[in-house]
Amino acid sequence: MTAASAATRCSHEIYPGGRVPRPSGANVVVIADVHGDMKHFLAALVAANVVDKTPPHAWRKGNKDVLVLLGDLNDRGPDTKIVLEAVHQWMKESMNNGGRVVQLLGNHELMGMSGM
Repeated sequence: MTAASAATRCSHEIYPGGRVPRPSGANVVVIADVHGDMKHFLAALVAANVVDKTPPHAWRKGNKDVLVLLGDLNDRGPDTKIVLEAVHQWMKESMNNGGRVVQLLGNHELMGMSGM
C-alpha cells in the first residue's frame, strides 16, 4: 500500500465518503494561518458566532457549525500554547453541541515535527 492510498483510506474511515458530516443549516467556518495570534483568532471566531463573546470563550451552546482549521496554528505569535489548548477544548465542546472542529496540518506544524 502506498502512502497516498493509506491516507485516502484513513480519511474515508474518519469521514465517510471523504466528506465531513454537517447538520442541516450548519455553517462551515474556515480559518487558516493563525500563527499563535489568539487575539485575532478569537475575533474571527466571535464574528462568525462560533464561540461566546465573553471569557472563557466557550463553543456557543447549540452551535452545530463545522470549524475547519487549515493549519499553521503555531509559530510566530506569542500565544501558540494558548491557541492549541483552546482548539483542543473547542473540539470537545463542539462535539457535545453537535458541531465539529476539523484541524489540518500546515507547513509550520510539519516543520516543528521534523525539528526545523
